[in-house]
Formats: sequence, C-alpha cells, structure tokens
Amino acid sequence: MTHPGPWTKGGQAESKKSRTWWIVGGAVLAVVVVFVAFLAGLGWEEANEQIAAEDDPAWVYKEHGPEACEKAVLPKLKSPGSAEFEWGDPREDTASVPARDRYLMDGHVDSQNSFGAVLRTDIVCSLTLDDEGTMSATATLKD
Repeated sequence: MTHPGPWTKGGQAESKKSRTWWIVGGAVLAVVVVFVAFLAGLGWEEANEQIAAEDDPAWVYKEHGPEACEKAVLPKLKSPGSAEFEWGDPREDTASVPARDRYLMDGHVDSQNSFGAVLRTDIVCSLTLDDEGTMSATATLKD
C-alpha cells in the first residue's frame, strides 16, 4: 500500500509513472541550469578557447605570450607609453633542447624615440613555461 505524501494532490497516492516523470523532468532541468550557468560564467568565446587549448599545445603561448613579451620589451624603449605592439603566432623553437619547453614569437613595436619620431622595431621574443605554469620571456630588439 502506498502512503500519501505532501507531494500528492488531495492526499491521493502518486503513481510510479507520475513519479518517474517528475524525476526525469528534474534531472533535465538541473542539466539545463548547469549548462546556462557554465555559459554565463565563461561565455562562448572562453569555452571555445578552452577547447582549443586541449587541441593545441601552443595555445597557452598564443594566449599569454604577447603580454609576457611586451613586459620584456617595455623597459628597453625610450618611450614605453607610446608603444603599440603587433605579434605573429608562436612557433616552437626547434633549435632549443628540449624544443617543447621554448617558443618564439616574432613581432614589431611602433614607439617614439627620444626626438618624438615614431620608429618601428622588429622583435624576437623567446618564451618558456616552467613546471609551475609561470611564463618568462626574453626579448631581442632588431634595429
């Protein structure tokens, strides 16, 4: 005999079929809520970047390399506040051993010299990622 519970209408016992639909509906609603919360927290762009990170080991260099390289270049400029950077995609440094631990990025910076003239300087930036996930950069400016 089934005992009526607070979830039933008029104190009548709820059927197994009705209970199953409530369980399935609740599970579907929970999945939808989790998915919407995920998208609201990350957004489509960040979710796609995360997927790309799993497919491309150079993703972390592409994502964080330009910032690390710019920090390495700025102290070498006469007018760091006028600097405008443009970077290419990172590539493995095949000359380093082991190659997986070092990437290179080519780019250029447009910045003012001591006379106020804007000059373009080519840059080669070497990036490494240590075991703790900290990225370091060394930049070489080409005149």
